[in-house]
Amino acid sequence: MKHFYFLFSITLFIGNLGFGQATDLFISEYGEGSSGSSKYIEIYNGTGTTVNLANYELQRVTNGGSFPEATLSLSGNLVNGATYVVANNSGDTPGADLYNSFCGWNGDDAVALATSSGTLL
Repeated sequence: MKHFYFLFSITLFIGNLGFGQATDLFISEYGEGSSGSSKYIEIYNGTGTTVNLANYELQRVTNGGSFPEATLSLSGNLVNGATYVVANNSGDTPGADLYNSFCGWNGDDAVALATSSGTLL
């Protein structure tokens, strides 16, 4: 039996396409492979300044529940124009900034970026 690997990815670009400057961080890419633990979230900083990630968290909800059922606090600084990648597995997603089981969703779960006080972005 042959195994096929598919990676679903949505990428948004800002700044270079002339859309202007972002007012806050945002999820610029979401990835979920059809097998294994190849799940990740990419966060982009297009604010024009360095941002302290300690002021943010990722939130997840499973099977239509209510936010947040799971949270992941972030840390460090993210310079303008850079991305920060949180991934489930280093073998499936090499080069991420943070590996954490938070990225363990399935097709009907929701993931969001929020401020550390819980406000969804």
